[in-house]
Amino acid sequence: MKLLYREDVQEAGYDLPAQGLCENIGEQEMEALKFGGEWVLASDEVLVSDGYEQQFLYLVVSGQVGIYKADDQGKNQQIASLGTGAAFGEMAFLSGGVASATVQAVGECVLWRMNHERLLEFIGENGFAGGQLCLNVASILSGRLIDGNKKVLDMGRELGLLAAPAVCDLCGSAKIGRA
Repeated sequence: MKLLYREDVQEAGYDLPAQGLCENIGEQEMEALKFGGEWVLASDEVLVSDGYEQQFLYLVVSGQVGIYKADDQGKNQQIASLGTGAAFGEMAFLSGGVASATVQAVGECVLWRMNHERLLEFIGENGFAGGQLCLNVASILSGRLIDGNKKVLDMGRELGLLAAPAVCDLCGSAKIGRA
């Protein structure tokens, strides 16, 4: 990984994507956020290692990363692919802990990242935008939790452990029962 300097970022014309992590953040605050974190250039290399301390929230500015999890034989299996505008590292970033997956650059990627200390400084200097950034991280986590729950239900149905959701005649809500 190579850290990019402010001049490199400006010369290349890199900007933070205005969706996902940066959604609903004003133009002025976006400029502050842009240089509130670090810019990184990576090429086909591991960015985050499963089981190791991880202190950054990452945003893919250009390129693609693969998310990998080891199977029971220790072989990495790709579980997701993230492109421009996607964030990763949020679980360990928020918990101050350990990465839950390995993340590797696929080809050349430009990434933006921020640690806890810089996030707190950004919130202190840009109250509303800092709050919006935190809400955006929560929204990303919520979306991933919903997706994960759907996958678990689908796997259960495939294995015959769960019946398809039935709708309650009285209230219209979904009920899930065993087959």
